[in-house]
Amino acid sequence: MSRHLKRLRSPKTWNILRKTTKYIAKPLPGPHTISESMPIDLMLKQLGYSKTLAETKHILHAHPILRDGKRVLDPKTQIGILDTLSLPLSNEYYRMVFDSKGRLHLISIPKNEAGSKPCKVVNKTPVRKGKIQCNLSDGRNILADKSAPNTGDTLILETPSQKISQRLPMEKGALIYLLGGKHVGTLGVLQSVDNDSITFTANNATMATAKKYALVVGKDKPVLKLQ
Repeated sequence: MSRHLKRLRSPKTWNILRKTTKYIAKPLPGPHTISESMPIDLMLKQLGYSKTLAETKHILHAHPILRDGKRVLDPKTQIGILDTLSLPLSNEYYRMVFDSKGRLHLISIPKNEAGSKPCKVVNKTPVRKGKIQCNLSDGRNILADKSAPNTGDTLILETPSQKISQRLPMEKGALIYLLGGKHVGTLGVLQSVDNDSITFTANNATMATAKKYALVVGKDKPVLKLQ
């Protein structure tokens, strides 16, 4: 696997200038795909904290920079969709989301949201002692009992402890946030689920998209800031 990435070949989800330098930092492998994540080096540069890789390395070793509550030391560590980035010394907290054009960007969030993260249940597996292993959208696996959430539900986790603070079921009337497709970045109200597709309403219109793109984020309003 190549350790380098040319700017011109970087994912279209990266909101960057593509004709400045030839190469750009490539994120390390992790739970997110390369099109759903960016290296923290690039994030700190976009926030105006560093201009070079050397400056990023100095910042990461001199100051606590946290991803989902855990300190980051490698400048190529990926910051993926819905991950939180915390800079406690400057009292700045961010969440990675998609804009309406499907580009990754950081939005500022309040400090009390920095320890919470929405994760979608993408699969469930029976394990020993009657437990159910829930496989989540960001690569996490958590154990639950017989009352385990359904596939498609969203769990609000406390990070880094992974304690479940809230369960948001995928059902009619739920508020959803779209993580892909031509309506990416849209908030809408779920109307129906039909196998692998859903219908939802947004901006006084009814639309359809793939079920895999929908993340339940609340009932009447999002439980966490996403826009």
